[in-house]
Amino acid sequence: MASKRIGLLVGVLLFAFSGCSTRVGDFTAISTKNVYAHNIDLTKLPRQQGVEGSDVRFLFGTPNIKNAVDQALEKGGGNVMIDVVLYVESGFLSSGYRVRGTVINVPYTRDESNPQPGR
Repeated sequence: MASKRIGLLVGVLLFAFSGCSTRVGDFTAISTKNVYAHNIDLTKLPRQQGVEGSDVRFLFGTPNIKNAVDQALEKGGGNVMIDVVLYVESGFLSSGYRVRGTVINVPYTRDESNPQPGR
């Protein structure tokens, strides 16, 4: 009888922590920072590939993409992600977002003598 209860408990735990991941978007570039990249060759900047960030919540709370992107930018030491893939994570007791891409750090050098229209 005890082995049936243990088996049932293990089954319930496996079900509770299982989930799936669905690829929902591909982005050329994404950032949560204000970045001015006019006349900057992004291919020549240092980069860190394969950086991941996620915002997955269990039971309570609302996940958002911004937290996932911010986490990846912090891990990669940059302010822009390129070649980004966005995933939605869902499970029995959890949901959230995960991003994966290449992080670069665009230096902020805005030429004030040539302001952009509308600013």
